[in-house]
Amino acid sequence: MTLRARLALVVAGAVAIAVVAAVAVAWLATQSRLRGEVDRELAERAAALADVPAVGDLAQRATRPGAGAGLRPARPFPGIRMALVQDLSVQIVGADGAVTALAGAEVPVTAVDRAVAAAGTGEVGHDARVDGDHFRVAVAGVDGGGAVLVARDVSATDRTLRGLALLLTVVALGGVAAAAVVGLLVARRALRPIDELSAAAERVARDQDLTAPLPPPRAPDEVGRLTASFNTMLAALATSRAQQHRLVADAGHELRTPLTSLRTTIELLRRADRRGGATLPAAQRDELYEHAIEELGELTHLTDELVELATDARSTPEERDTVALREVVEAVATRAGRRTGRPVEVTADDTTVHG
Repeated sequence: MTLRARLALVVAGAVAIAVVAAVAVAWLATQSRLRGEVDRELAERAAALADVPAVGDLAQRATRPGAGAGLRPARPFPGIRMALVQDLSVQIVGADGAVTALAGAEVPVTAVDRAVAAAGTGEVGHDARVDGDHFRVAVAGVDGGGAVLVARDVSATDRTLRGLALLLTVVALGGVAAAAVVGLLVARRALRPIDELSAAAERVARDQDLTAPLPPPRAPDEVGRLTASFNTMLAALATSRAQQHRLVADAGHELRTPLTSLRTTIELLRRADRRGGATLPAAQRDELYEHAIEELGELTHLTDELVELATDARSTPEERDTVALREVVEAVATRAGRRTGRPVEVTADDTTVHG
């Protein structure tokens, strides 16, 4: 996987996670708020009914009206009528757990509800199913024994939440798609300097042109520092190439002189051999041989120095020594006099250097 694809994937993943998290939080917050309002209203209504004296009387009854008969309190009271108007189901449970009065849908009485009725105190809330419909139930204990169950059908609320979940899912999918596009755009923009750097490196490798650096970095960030480092590397390579050219030119110049002198010496010896050696005294012949050997030694020394320069063999520090400048000058003068045929006199003090 390319760096561009990885960067786009990371950006898209981060944005997608943020979108999904925001959608999930929004749905959970909406669900909690809606159900919280229902539970609060049911709990308040159950507590209000539990305080009505007539409800306490009904909770003490041992009989229950038939199905669909509705509430039959000993005397009318506004709390029950208000509950019915608000589309609530109300059940009054005796201390033994039996339903003594009912209005609206009959909600199953759970063990927790019976425990509250037996204690005559406490409040609980739970879910219930009646003919496939979802109800929220609030239970409040009645002093003296018994409990009031107030329930509401929240199927419409569930449908609203499901619709909201579907809508938020579509929004989340759109957000993920947008995150993928944003990731690609961000990756393309972020890696544009890298592409330029790669193109420049390929151009240098293709054209061998070290004099065309990249444009200066736009910002002092990581990519900018990389661009500056690349330009520094190009400058160092250009300097190294220039030094190599100078080294080759200097080496050619340094090698040309001993080679020319050696060639001249060899031609003199060959010419003397062709004439039988009569024109060249033995002492002069020996001197020419010595001269040739010295020139070969100088060539060997120059070759060793060139090899050291080419392989950076001198990168390690060398031991310092004391050098007499007069000896160096006399050696150079002797070599120059031998090559030119003109004696060179040297007048110098016994000066030494340490290096």
